[in-house]
Amino acid sequence: MDGRAIFDGCPIDGAWIVLDDVQKREWAVTVISRAIDDLVHGDIRPDAWELSMLASAIGAFGVRFFTLAINNVGLALTPVEQRSPAAQLEIFSLADLDAAMTSTIATTR
Repeated sequence: MDGRAIFDGCPIDGAWIVLDDVQKREWAVTVISRAIDDLVHGDIRPDAWELSMLASAIGAFGVRFFTLAINNVGLALTPVEQRSPAAQLEIFSLADLDAAMTSTIATTR
């Protein structure tokens, strides 16, 4: 995944803090959707870590924890050698993630 493209334009630090919930929600939608689109249209098959972290991002988004959702997308981008070897991972498909995000967007307006 291309982290620069996924997070392009996303406010950070103080600029993020002053956003209201509607703006944070929109950025969370943008960042998660970019990450999923990058995987769907990319040549590299995502691994269990990436899929698990994106599923966690969608879950956080679903309970309106928008900062956590974006942080979990960042975790999905963690290089293999920096990941926790003890992480317990669920196996998801890209279709599962895409459907979950579509459903979650519709129910968290």
